[in-house]
Amino acid sequence: MIINKKERESKTQLAKKLGVSRSSLYYKAKREEQDVEMKKQILIVLGIHPSYGHKRIALEFGLNNKRIRRVMKKYEIKPHRRRVKKLRKKMMKEKKLVTKVLHFSSTDSG
Repeated sequence: MIINKKERESKTQLAKKLGVSRSSLYYKAKREEQDVEMKKQILIVLGIHPSYGHKRIALEFGLNNKRIRRVMKKYEIKPHRRRVKKLRKKMMKEKKLVTKVLHFSSTDSG
């Protein structure tokens, strides 16, 4: 009776096939844990000051704004930005009439 055994490759052989060093197989990124913590802190600051951008948040923490910006971009965190209301046609006509009336009234009195 013949039993087929799957040969397990050693980490050295795997590293050679992948073309990387053996030590890089054990690599665990520390930045991810720091980024998650930074994300929580950024969200807390944005809860208090919703319109703060990466520069003000960096000043708040006393950190480099590039780091704050990288984390905000990574987790798609964006501050609230006020938008200017666009003038509609009706409002534009009213505005033109008011300016014409003011213009004519100032020329008649003089």
